[in-house]
Amino acid sequence: MEFSNGKCDEINYNISCLGMIRASCDGLILLDNRMKKGGLIVLNPVTRKLDPLPLGTLFPVHKESYGFALSKVSGVYKVVHLFRDELDFFHCEILSLRTRVWRPVYGPEPGLFGWLGHRPVFAIGSLHWVPLVDHSDYIVSLEMDSEKFHKVSLPTSCRTHDRILEMHGSLCFIAHEEMAQINIWMLEGLSGHAWKQTCSITMGCSFNMVPLLSLKMSGDVIFERDEDYSLYRYNFELKEMRRIQVQGNGKCPVPSYKYFTHVNSFISW
Repeated sequence: MEFSNGKCDEINYNISCLGMIRASCDGLILLDNRMKKGGLIVLNPVTRKLDPLPLGTLFPVHKESYGFALSKVSGVYKVVHLFRDELDFFHCEILSLRTRVWRPVYGPEPGLFGWLGHRPVFAIGSLHWVPLVDHSDYIVSLEMDSEKFHKVSLPTSCRTHDRILEMHGSLCFIAHEEMAQINIWMLEGLSGHAWKQTCSITMGCSFNMVPLLSLKMSGDVIFERDEDYSLYRYNFELKEMRRIQVQGNGKCPVPSYKYFTHVNSFISW
């Protein structure tokens, strides 16, 4: 969906071999390959370049999580695959788009993850996961340069409708403090940095407003109301929340976990 001038339009790329979106990064999209069971494809929708990837470890969708990120040191895009085995241990493997080989990576440590339902967010050079369904007091971060996992404390417990996002290059944590208040915290780096509360959003009955993404240019945040999947945009300059007009039927019946941030680019790999 494309957001513009208080409206959003649905865009169809009309490529038959593509399945469910798994992750996105810098204008590139990671998707299931319908032509090969367990296979993945990297797509640039602008250039229409498609690149099928080698098979990695195969696991059911509800027991795995994919991340897609850029290593700033090497300038290489990496696909990260977390999965949960039959004994409830979590494992990680990484594929570099340069070498195209899956490599096992040490970690995460036992006990860090409880589930893989929240997809990771790429910001400040790392992928970040909220590792628990509710009441998570920390996130798990994977540095893309060193490929090491870290446990990062949150400023307040992450509840069901709270989320982490990328905003202006920093990691953003949006938390519902009370029924009518949403607090926004920012983290600029993993080493030597602390969470800073940057602002609060006050509105009537905000507890079921789920943050989806931050717009690239303005930083405005798109929310989804959990009860009917309607979309809202919070404008930081005007300090107001407005409902977004969805072209077509007037509403967008898509749950929050199906949204991915994407900005068109001509990036290749």
